[in-house]
Amino acid sequence: MSVKVGEGIVSMKEEQLLKIKLYEYLIEVKTDDFILASEVVVGNVRADVMACSKEKIHIYEIKSKNDTLYRLKNQIKTYKKYANLITLVIDEKFLDQINNIEYLSDIGILKFKNNTIKEIRKPKHKSIKKENYFTYWSPIEIKKSLVGFSGWYKLDTVKAYKKLVNVLKKDEVIKLTVDIIQEKYGDEFLKIKNKITNGDIDRLPNRFKTNMPNLNIVPIKDSISRFRDIDSL
Repeated sequence: MSVKVGEGIVSMKEEQLLKIKLYEYLIEVKTDDFILASEVVVGNVRADVMACSKEKIHIYEIKSKNDTLYRLKNQIKTYKKYANLITLVIDEKFLDQINNIEYLSDIGILKFKNNTIKEIRKPKHKSIKKENYFTYWSPIEIKKSLVGFSGWYKLDTVKAYKKLVNVLKKDEVIKLTVDIIQEKYGDEFLKIKNKITNGDIDRLPNRFKTNMPNLNIVPIKDSISRFRDIDSL
């Protein structure tokens, strides 16, 4: 399929087209500072697109005209644990099917028709449990965040996770999680944003084929000093 994206002409599959159109739409309508990332593992599923701002995580699930709604219920159930906001981005053919689905009552709806995205319904905001933010931390980030504390190297990932959950306040976990997401996806998003602005993009990164950048994991002993004094865990 050949379509116009920004000022350029590209050929791509329907799902890729819809994903790039979603990036275009969000870059245009969002007013706060944010980053976007595609194919982010959340719990036991993979989110099509995640938007992250200062204290808010918004997941977008895409259903193109070539998709089905078979896995949608499980996907939404999982996202509700790990996102403040959830929006379903659907081809127009699904609109009638989802109108009376109860588990979608608090989910936002964006309709895709004629290469254009239109908002049908806004999502409702919900809080995330403190421990669920750690789904966005890799095992190495969980463990190495404790560098500088006595005996940190003796802790396995599970013990390190429990230590972080018990000691950190929720607002600290939120801020640290946002920092981690920025570190992982910030530079990538800026490159994609520039390509979209210039109409020079035909696909988004594939998490299974594209290596993540080498992460600069900042120990929480350094990061947490922004919020309070902390000498031991």
